[in-house]
Amino acid sequence: MAAEAIEVVVAALAAGGVAGVKDTASAAVKDGYAGLLGVVRRRFGHQKADELEAISLEERLLTDALAGVRISPDDELVTAAQAVLTHLDPIGTQSGKYIVDARGAQGVQIGDNNTMTLHLDGR
Repeated sequence: MAAEAIEVVVAALAAGGVAGVKDTASAAVKDGYAGLLGVVRRRFGHQKADELEAISLEERLLTDALAGVRISPDDELVTAAQAVLTHLDPIGTQSGKYIVDARGAQGVQIGDNNTMTLHLDGR
C-alpha cells in the first residue's frame, strides 16, 4: 500500500509541475500544487521540497527521490496529492470514468463522441 501512496504523490507532483508552468492552469490546480509542496516542506524540509519541485517534470527522478519514504494511504501527503489530481481531472477519469481492458483488441477508441471505421481482415 505504501508503494501505491508514493505513486499518487509522484503523479501529483509531476502533473502539478507540468500544469503549474502553463498559464492555462486553473487557480485550483495551482493552489492544490502549492498546498502539496507545503506539505512536502513541512514533512521533509525546504531543501527536499525545492529538489522535488525542480525535478517534478521527471516522474522517474521523483520516484527515486522518494525511495525509502514511508507514506500510508491516509497520510496528509496523499490527501494533498489526491486533491491536485482531482483538480487536474475534474471529469473523473482518474476515478474510473473509463475502465478499459483492451487485451486482444484490434481497434480501440476511448473517450466521448468518437467515430471510427474499421475494415478488418477476418482471415
